[in-house]
Amino acid sequence: MTPIRALVPSLALALVSLLAAGSAVAEEPNEEALALELMALSGGAGVAEQTVALLAQQMRPAYPLVPEETWVEVFSAIDPDEVRGLMAQVYTRHFTREELEELIAFYQSPIGKRLVELLPIVMQDSMMAGAQWTDTKSREIVEVLRARGHNPPTFE
Repeated sequence: MTPIRALVPSLALALVSLLAAGSAVAEEPNEEALALELMALSGGAGVAEQTVALLAQQMRPAYPLVPEETWVEVFSAIDPDEVRGLMAQVYTRHFTREELEELIAFYQSPIGKRLVELLPIVMQDSMMAGAQWTDTKSREIVEVLRARGHNPPTFE
């Protein structure tokens, strides 16, 4: 067997290995797809629709004579995927591929799912606690200022 013929099976095996590795890489989602998956898992996917709804809420009062059917037509032509794409770009600017994969793994875990479930309630409770704290501290500050002879407005 000539030296070249002896190399053919090894070269063929190496080529097949490279092709298989290349196709595995091609099947991996890109960073934008990972960001979109993360947004869906973390509860951020609905933000696109909320953004479009907020835009409608802000625009309508500026044009009170525009008929409702025009608004429906205008806003139904807006694709929330445009917003999702922009948000995905923001995620990919701030997180590496590895970080996106780790975050996805977290949000797929039981504790990540629980966080998504409870976060709206926790945020609402936090806002209420913050409002109560602000109210209490405002009253305390008013008392201190009055004790020092200042007459600030009351916060009642």
